[in-house]
Amino acid sequence: MTLWTVQEFALDSTHWGVRVIQIVAPKPATPQSMAPASIAAGRASVSVLVTGIPPVQAEGWFEPGPAFPNHISGLLHSTVTLQNIGINSITVTDPTHLTLDLNTIGITPGTYDLTITNPDGQSRPGSALTITAATGAPSCVITGPASPTNASPITFTATFPEVMTGLSSGDFVITNATVPVLSGAGPVYTLAVTPTAEGPVTCRLPAASATGNVSALPNTVSNTASVTRDSIAPTVTLSPVAALTNQNPEFNLTFSETILGLSPGDFTLSSGSVTSMSGSGSNYIVTVTGAAQGLLSITLPAGTVTDPRATAIRRDRPARPTTRWRPR
Repeated sequence: MTLWTVQEFALDSTHWGVRVIQIVAPKPATPQSMAPASIAAGRASVSVLVTGIPPVQAEGWFEPGPAFPNHISGLLHSTVTLQNIGINSITVTDPTHLTLDLNTIGITPGTYDLTITNPDGQSRPGSALTITAATGAPSCVITGPASPTNASPITFTATFPEVMTGLSSGDFVITNATVPVLSGAGPVYTLAVTPTAEGPVTCRLPAASATGNVSALPNTVSNTASVTRDSIAPTVTLSPVAALTNQNPEFNLTFSETILGLSPGDFTLSSGSVTSMSGSGSNYIVTVTGAAQGLLSITLPAGTVTDPRATAIRRDRPARPTTRWRPR
């Protein structure tokens, strides 16, 4: 990226000058090495660390972030096979180090040259990566959603380095849930399971459940992924700090778990309003001002706050404590 500025200025009372300035963005670093320098074909996800030549005049790689339309990109191309290695993601660590997550499924063994392009469009070629023939039994990595969750069904993902033959929903070992509904053409498959009770839901795949299309080898045993099912909505106990007071009334709120989204405007009062609130997590104190003398009741309606899983406070248990307030 290059910017030009043209400035007109007075030299003296009878002469003018023109100044032209060129502003050039630093070039990207030159890829110098990759670790590992050789990886096998038929892998859905392989991390490769790229190191660039130490920067000269602020040269280096950069990523502006998700708010910008242009991002750092890369190309791993072979002039022999005319193929490009799939790049799942690029993570910039510093101006001379980045990590490539590569997909080598369907890639022909050979040498592939790397070019990195900064978001401003400037590119530099550099080191080469060698792809070898796919070897070894295909692995299986199973992942699930963030735990705990109130979702139903719960979706697990099974990722292999290649497309698998003979894989079925009955191959997976599931606890505390129904037999999964299996979908996907590979090498990534999804499994939707319906929990049968609260608590941990686990998923794993035994060894030799399916065969790799490329390697023709049976899979190795997977990890065991575990997600806790928690669909029970939070409850709340709301009690006055003092049953009789001539101060601004205060109320204690104790939830059964950490909640999100509580604000002074959530409460319903017989008179006055909640003007201050302190606390966090599952314990809060609210202060009421402007209340009329006599019996004061306060209610936190159902559905006003949620737990971290977005389960709303139970609708069958609204909180409605009271206190008597006398002005001083």
